[in-house]
Amino acid sequence: MMEKDFDFTQIGKQLPYSVPEGFFDDMEKRIDQATTVRRSAMRRWWIGVVAAAAVLTGIVFLIARGDRQNTTRTAQQETFYEQFDATLDQMSDEELQAYSDFVEDDVFIY
Repeated sequence: MMEKDFDFTQIGKQLPYSVPEGFFDDMEKRIDQATTVRRSAMRRWWIGVVAAAAVLTGIVFLIARGDRQNTTRTAQQETFYEQFDATLDQMSDEELQAYSDFVEDDVFIY
């Protein structure tokens, strides 16, 4: 049982435990180093995320731009296709068959 008349003045200001000299200064340095490492790792992670997002945006932009260019014909292309269609309309069935065979055998068309 505890005594009710306990006198704290007898204890004094002495701590019940001790730490090595410079312990708290060293602890402060270690905490600062750990947070610096963690901050630099987070910074590298965010730089990677931003770089990946930029690359992805660029790819999407290039794909969309390419699709738009492929679907839009210029006046020069329209003229070429009109002339080609007119030429095909003037060809006989035998000439069309010969042209078809030629296209199927040509490795550079595909």
